[in-house]
Amino acid sequence: HAFREAVHARPGYAAAWRNLGLLLADPNNPRRDLAGARDAFSRAVESSGRRDPVPLLLLAKVVWELGDLAATKSLLAELEALQPTDPRI
Repeated sequence: HAFREAVHARPGYAAAWRNLGLLLADPNNPRRDLAGARDAFSRAVESSGRRDPVPLLLLAKVVWELGDLAATKSLLAELEALQPTDPRI
C-alpha cells in the first residue's frame, strides 16, 4: 500500500499516518484492523505535536470502538481543550 510506503519513507509525516489509520479503520476494508488503526492514529497525533484535532478525534473514535472508555474520555478532554468551540466534540 502507498500509505505504508509513505510512513516508512517519512515516519514523522502525520498525514501519512492519518491516512493509513483511515484505511485500516474503514469498515468496508476486508482487512480492517482497529488495533493497527489505533497505532497509526497515535503516530499521527504524536507527529503533529498533539496540535491537530483531526487525528485526535479519529484516535478517540477507534479507541472507543476498541472498548477503552477511559482512554476515549481522556482523548476527548484533550480535544475539547484544543478546540473548545467545536460543536462536534
